[in-house]
Amino acid sequence: MPSRCLFVAFVVLSALMLGGCATEATKERARPWPQRVLVVNDDGLDSPGLQALVAAFAAEESIETFVAAPRENQSGTSAHARLFQDRALEVRSRDLGPNITAWEVDGYPADCVLFALWGPMRENPPDLILSGLNSGSNLGWSWAVSGTVGAARIGALMGVPALSLSGFDDNDPEAIERVPAWCVELARSEPVRRLKPRQFLAVSFPRVPMDEIRGVRVKSHAAMDLLLELSPEHQSGAGERWVVSRREQLDVPVYSDAGQVRQGYIVVVPCVAQEGDGLAEYFLRWHDDLPRW
Repeated sequence: MPSRCLFVAFVVLSALMLGGCATEATKERARPWPQRVLVVNDDGLDSPGLQALVAAFAAEESIETFVAAPRENQSGTSAHARLFQDRALEVRSRDLGPNITAWEVDGYPADCVLFALWGPMRENPPDLILSGLNSGSNLGWSWAVSGTVGAARIGALMGVPALSLSGFDDNDPEAIERVPAWCVELARSEPVRRLKPRQFLAVSFPRVPMDEIRGVRVKSHAAMDLLLELSPEHQSGAGERWVVSRREQLDVPVYSDAGQVRQGYIVVVPCVAQEGDGLAEYFLRWHDDLPRW
């Protein structure tokens, strides 16, 4: 009988403990999210896209909004960071309005993320990083050189889920009003809340009138050719100056990110900020065929 009593007591205690855990989990899911966001970009603090995005998040009372952006336009710098070379960054505070804490960083987009995460936000990191809104396109292969995507990727690599936001038409007043509001909804959505460390989303907007956007699609990056060419411009002394030109690829796969954006869809590409494509597992299977030393 005593054994049975102990068993019953154990079952009751376990149920109470599990119930408490479930209650805490429920409370956690019920709290507003995100509560703290870090907004970065590769164009600088004066970018219309960044300012519109920041204003949309700062208008939400439940969200603390922090901003770190480069002092100069740093498009096309990928995830390069000056911090690892110079061991220091020049930073100054900027006033972007109420409920906003903003810094201007003399560095690259990745430096802005590292400064915020390793500096003033070290003890209380953001729930989410938003990189953009960038007016440039980051479809297909261009994600690899994009400063906007690079900032999101370095943030995810540091353990904070991120959104890269590109393709925004900052000359369209309606887009300036509606796209940032949609980004707030995206940030609050359950799929984004469930992003894990080292995961981020590359989001691209079509440059069409807002009423012509056809919906949202989840796709992969287009396997597009790198359509860049270098040509000598003129010779200077013993050296030459080579300039780059870019051609548009017409035969874009219709079901890729680039193809769907051309069709008028907002495209979301799930990304992982580390090697995770199974290549390591592949080589482990062929380990014995590698050259011996």
